[in-house]
Amino acid sequence: MSHESAGKVPAWFWVVSLLALAWYLFGVFQFYTSVTMSAASLAPMVKSGQITQVYADFILAMPISVKVLFGTATIGGTLASLFLLLRKQGAKSLFIISLFGAILMYVLLYGFGKDLRIIPSSDFIIASVVMIVTFLMILFSGRMIKRGILNR
Repeated sequence: MSHESAGKVPAWFWVVSLLALAWYLFGVFQFYTSVTMSAASLAPMVKSGQITQVYADFILAMPISVKVLFGTATIGGTLASLFLLLRKQGAKSLFIISLFGAILMYVLLYGFGKDLRIIPSSDFIIASVVMIVTFLMILFSGRMIKRGILNR
């Protein structure tokens, strides 16, 4: 039995788990805003020049399948983070589901896009960071299982 499973869980585990929860809760907020966006809510962003009208139309035309995958990725990551805090081994499986949701969402969103030039480059950077963070959380949760920290 390892030191961690016998007693005290290291403070860094809680810090990483709480940061992950904050990260994925922000993702859930982004998911919620994407589902509730309307032409009226995007109009001020178009008017101020934050986004183009073409990009606003792209956002509004997002298929339901992309939105479902977005929800799967963000809600899955949030649940996985909660599982980390509860020290449950299911965290790793939920992070894997979250990553697959994100990958499929980005493939549908960008892989079959008609004109990727309308998408701001920051979207591609965000997509990369999301997938890297989730992949790292899979590795982290797997390591925590091996160390006996996730043992429930």
